[in-house]
Amino acid sequence: LQVFQEERALILPAASGDSSSLLDARAQRNLTDAAALDLTKFLTETGRTLPAISLLQELDKHRNDLDKGQLQVQDFRRASNQLLFSMLNHMDASAAGLSDVAISRKLISFKNLSEAKVHLARIRSLLMMAIQKGSLPQQEYAQLMTQYNSHTTALDDYFRFADQTTLQKVQNILTSDDYKRIVAMIEHINNSPETNINTISEGSVYSLFTANVNAFRQAELFLIDNIRTQVENESERKEQYLQVLFTSLILILLLVGFLSYYIISLISGSLASLKNAADRIRLGATDVQIDINSTDEIGSVASSFRGVVKKT
Repeated sequence: LQVFQEERALILPAASGDSSSLLDARAQRNLTDAAALDLTKFLTETGRTLPAISLLQELDKHRNDLDKGQLQVQDFRRASNQLLFSMLNHMDASAAGLSDVAISRKLISFKNLSEAKVHLARIRSLLMMAIQKGSLPQQEYAQLMTQYNSHTTALDDYFRFADQTTLQKVQNILTSDDYKRIVAMIEHINNSPETNINTISEGSVYSLFTANVNAFRQAELFLIDNIRTQVENESERKEQYLQVLFTSLILILLLVGFLSYYIISLISGSLASLKNAADRIRLGATDVQIDINSTDEIGSVASSFRGVVKKT
């Protein structure tokens, strides 16, 4: 998401004829392709699937069109938006499928943080396109404000699910001078839609927004590490639980086996004693001793045998 958005932010002004952005967009392709290769490798090694990966394959077509000066901007915007939100929705689905509530909440907060970053990057693209055109038409103005509202909504949702260990990271971004400059810029445009967009420097907009997008990326990485640590701890705890359960099961089986052997041996010994006594009585012996004093059925049979011996 991060590297693709960087390329996307450069492709849009490049499509308007900015040669500098075109060169930067071409250079960014290597980073996007490397990230896509890492993602594909991960999916292959783990046996997982990601429908959005097929959308990445369409990126080469848009790149070729850009190089030929034939890029259909609206088609590219639609395809790139589909890719971005397909990945974000996959994060949401992954979080919803977990049974561990704490980890699920962190994954939801991670998705919201990523979404806030995505909207911030889209604001950057819209502003750069407006600067390229030299104006901010009503439609683009509405899109800009929609993206800003979505950005703030995603942040609100993030704060609803985030825990204290990651809240401070994002709070530091929101109270930074760079982020305050972005908010002031957007609020100025919102309060004065007729603002002369030419007074805003394209380079400063790109640098300012990119710095904040990267700051959100660092917060994402911190949250990822936090989630990974919690998942590893939870996995270790479950592994220990399974080990204890497996050990207990083995001990129970051993105990059952020992008791079974003891009971069978006890019964077999008693039956053998009765058989020997019966054989001696059959041969006429009168001094037969039957040393079985249990209170079960075998003990009852032994008592009957003793009565027979006494009568003889």
